[in-house]
Amino acid sequence: MAIHESVRLSLQIVKVLVTVCLILIPVLSSFVATGIDGIVPLIQQHYNINDSETATIRTTSSITHTFTLALVWFFGDSFKRRRLFLLSVGTWITLSILSIVLGVNSFMLFVVFRALGAAASSVFSVLVPVILADLYHDRALGVALMCLSVSEMAAKITIVNSIVLMTGTGIGLPLILWFAQSSLRSSQGWRHGTGPFSGKKGNDRAFPIVTGVGATANIGLFTFSVLLMDKSYVLSLITTFCVGISNASGAALGQQMLLMVIPSSSRAAGVALSRLVAGIVSTPSAQIIGFISDAIRGDSTLPYDKFHAYQLF
Repeated sequence: MAIHESVRLSLQIVKVLVTVCLILIPVLSSFVATGIDGIVPLIQQHYNINDSETATIRTTSSITHTFTLALVWFFGDSFKRRRLFLLSVGTWITLSILSIVLGVNSFMLFVVFRALGAAASSVFSVLVPVILADLYHDRALGVALMCLSVSEMAAKITIVNSIVLMTGTGIGLPLILWFAQSSLRSSQGWRHGTGPFSGKKGNDRAFPIVTGVGATANIGLFTFSVLLMDKSYVLSLITTFCVGISNASGAALGQQMLLMVIPSSSRAAGVALSRLVAGIVSTPSAQIIGFISDAIRGDSTLPYDKFHAYQLF
């Protein structure tokens, strides 16, 4: 009996360690991608390039990211997930290291390495939630995906607004996840509500209802925070904090709903397709925001007007 308990404990420890590694790898990838934006002046100085040439780094990475998601959508479930995951991680690490040791005359090679690295990171970013869904179910899966979301957001903090937003999201994630899971029937015998729904019949639509309410509140709060930006910065930060809480509904439940309804054999394709569709909207967002920003400040080149336009977006 003691031997069985020891084996069981060992398996649990291995499972936790695997989960930590699965979460840390996309976090490091997000950190590297965000860090590139922060060292653009150093890259330009090293390779002696202008702004338009620098933009090719992000453009080529976006193209390969989108193309890779399409490939994973079609063929991702044809390969063994863990093998494909390890191959993509190894490729990303190798290309990332090679890209930082190039000489001053190797800018195009740098662009190629960064683009292929982005493709590799796109593969394992799709596979991480899929593998987590293979390891965990119901409440445990929700907690694992929540940790993944928080970790990835933490890697992208750059300004005060981001810190306030992430703090709100970090607080909202466990609260919203607990509230939604308390009223959901479980396939493993969790037939009745718990927590605030203790003793009551569970609601199979709890996740989409909570996500829908959160998304609606998020739109209103975000609009309100923008309107308050030039009125009261403190009130705007408070509203931004509330935006983070409302944003947590999608972050906590979105991927879990997707993984719950898609058959295990098609999860990689489902996650890749969802990110591909989202990318159709997010890819041109920078250009759209730029046009709006120019419309707000007009032809003014004053630092204050530029700051006001950037602050809004």
